[in-house]
Amino acid sequence: METRKLKVVYHEDKDILSLIIPPLRPSRAEGDENDFLVLRDWDNRDEIVGFEVLDFSLFVPRIYDLDALPPIELRFDIDGTEMRGLTLREVLEWAYRNFILMHLPFAREEIRERSAV
Repeated sequence: METRKLKVVYHEDKDILSLIIPPLRPSRAEGDENDFLVLRDWDNRDEIVGFEVLDFSLFVPRIYDLDALPPIELRFDIDGTEMRGLTLREVLEWAYRNFILMHLPFAREEIRERSAV
């Protein structure tokens, strides 16, 4: 299974999670009713260059639904972390812990510690 580097950016003011496979390049968005967009290279539609999740904080509970995520055979190394070889679902779980749960006023200390990795 191919592993790609992944830059993860959360736009808190818009509740949008951007997952970018470098290098950044022009892309087309393909989406569905789940607010999960697959970004494909503008010139080569077979190549995935990233993902965007609209209303990310509301989307995360649905990641365990069988049809919520596209079936892809990629693994990801999250840029700037020690997280390696993650599935797309695992990346979304990591992002939820780091960008949503960690900032809740009632988040327990152990959640913050586990998410810091």
